[in-house]
Amino acid sequence: PAKAAPSVSAPVPTPAPVPASFAPPASVPAVTPALAANPDVEIIEVSKMRSRIAQRMIESKQQVPHFYVTSVVNVEPMLALRKQINATLDEENKVSVNDLVVKAVALTLRQFPNLNSHFYGDKIVRYKHINVGIAVALPNGGLMNVVAQDADSTLISVLARQNKKMIPRARDNKVRPADIQGST
Repeated sequence: PAKAAPSVSAPVPTPAPVPASFAPPASVPAVTPALAANPDVEIIEVSKMRSRIAQRMIESKQQVPHFYVTSVVNVEPMLALRKQINATLDEENKVSVNDLVVKAVALTLRQFPNLNSHFYGDKIVRYKHINVGIAVALPNGGLMNVVAQDADSTLISVLARQNKKMIPRARDNKVRPADIQGST
């Protein structure tokens, strides 16, 4: 049998050098005086190295193709918990799977507070409250976020009741300002 000839690849072009000075991109908002004065946030100065890392992350997200990883999760224990919780509640307070996911996210953010923050170029704003945005599909297409305020400390039955009121208001285009403000 004939041997395959070794493949020759074309040289890979080297990327253009990146300027040494860092300037946050225009898409990164500045910390406003009102935000800085808010007692519910902690403003954390960012070192030059962390600022550079954040800039590179932004550039990477904008310029490099991404792939996403999914995994299969056994939700049987969660469904059993939901069944157990709902057996003790009236119809208005029954808990959905989505309510449990929101609660789990909120409790995780309590455990890892650095994830409950925003990057502002040279500062990180870490929020003291955990307000989880919930995407709601709208009838005409598109999405709107409603906000589960203090989701980590709100009882799951209360969280479920509040979500049952906010989500239909979003779909009916009757949201209240409090329904959509304050997501952290």
